[in-house]
Amino acid sequence: GLKVLLNDPPRADEGEEGFCSLDTLAEQCNILTFHTPLIREGKYKTDHLADSTFFQKLQQVPYLINTSRGEVVDTEALLTAMNKGLVKSAVIDVWENEPHISQELLDKVFIGTPHIAGYSADGKANATRMVLEAFCRFFHKQADFHITLPDNPNQTLSQDENVRVLQLYNPHKDCEELRAHPELFEQLRGDYHLRRE
Repeated sequence: GLKVLLNDPPRADEGEEGFCSLDTLAEQCNILTFHTPLIREGKYKTDHLADSTFFQKLQQVPYLINTSRGEVVDTEALLTAMNKGLVKSAVIDVWENEPHISQELLDKVFIGTPHIAGYSADGKANATRMVLEAFCRFFHKQADFHITLPDNPNQTLSQDENVRVLQLYNPHKDCEELRAHPELFEQLRGDYHLRRE
């Protein structure tokens, strides 16, 4: 039921259709979600892509989600935008200056997690598969492997799908742990528990 707008300047410049400008996103989007690599210089720079100039163009008071790289969103500019009511709230998994994250931003966001988006068993398996496939392509080897994922931890799950989803993974728990001990950012990642998607 959502209308999805996409912005990808490199792909648009190669002639792919279906992309719009950042200005269009700033005007029309109720949710802004960033999924871009961090590029510090050049034509396709993404370092501080969401900066004070971008936030001043917002017209819908959106929610912001950043699961790309912390430096894609300027922390101070986001805080200012949130304080001025230009951004309703944010979900942040990646932070500028990790592991020394902004306590002020952590306190303001709806959900803040310690850069664990790829830390699910499924995410790790997918990354492993990609590495193995690239290795096999490079060395001209047959990709003959099978990655077995662990079962979900044993638990009685609700029949209600909305409840069941949060039983399988509730991001608020990761947020509570990070808020309680932001100085343990790296440890929270390093000792991350088994989670399936």
